[in-house]
Amino acid sequence: MQQGSPEWLAIKAGKISGSRFKAVMSLHKRTGKPNKPRLDLIAELRQELFTGVLTPVEPNEYMTHGTRCEPIACAMYEFERDVEVAHAAWIPHPSIEYVGFSPDGLVGDAGMIEIKSPALEPRHLRTVESGKCPDDYIAQVQGGMWVTGRAWCDFVSFWEPTHEICVVRVERDDEYIARLQAECAAVWAEVTTARSEAA
Repeated sequence: MQQGSPEWLAIKAGKISGSRFKAVMSLHKRTGKPNKPRLDLIAELRQELFTGVLTPVEPNEYMTHGTRCEPIACAMYEFERDVEVAHAAWIPHPSIEYVGFSPDGLVGDAGMIEIKSPALEPRHLRTVESGKCPDDYIAQVQGGMWVTGRAWCDFVSFWEPTHEICVVRVERDDEYIARLQAECAAVWAEVTTARSEAA
C-alpha cells in the first residue's frame, strides 16, 4: 500500500489519524470545552463512517511543496545520521480500532521521523533557533509514538533553497499520550453517539 493510493484513502476513512490528533486536542484553555477544529472533526468522522469515504482535503501550494520535498529531506537525514529509514503507509493502533498513523519513516526498533518542509523561511528558522518541535506538531509527533510504540521521534525541518535540515529529537511523553488517548476516546464517543441517535 502506498500513501495517497485509493486503498490508503479507504482505510483512513472514519479513523483518527496523525493529521487529526491536533484537532482532537483542540480544547478551550479556560473551559476545557471542544473548540471548532474538534467539532469539525467529529462531524467529518461521522460522515466518513456513513459514506466510507475520507473527507477530501484540497491540496494547496504548501502541501504540494511538502510532498515534493519530503523524499529529499528523508535522504539527507539518512545520510547525515548514517541510518536507514523504513516506510509504512499505515500502522493501526494495536488495540484501538479507530486510531492509526501514517509515519514519514521508522528508524530502527525505537525511533521514527516526522518531516516538515516549510515554504516560508521564518517557520524553519524558529525551529533552528529554538531547538524544539513546533507546538503545532506536538500532537502528531506524540500521537505517532503512541500508535507505533516508538520511544523517540526526530522532527526534521527541511529548508529547500539551501537544502538545510534541522533535526530535533523528541522523546516519548507518556503523560501527554495518556491525555491524547482519553481525548480520542471522548471524540469517538461523540461520533458514535451521534450516529446511534441519527439511526
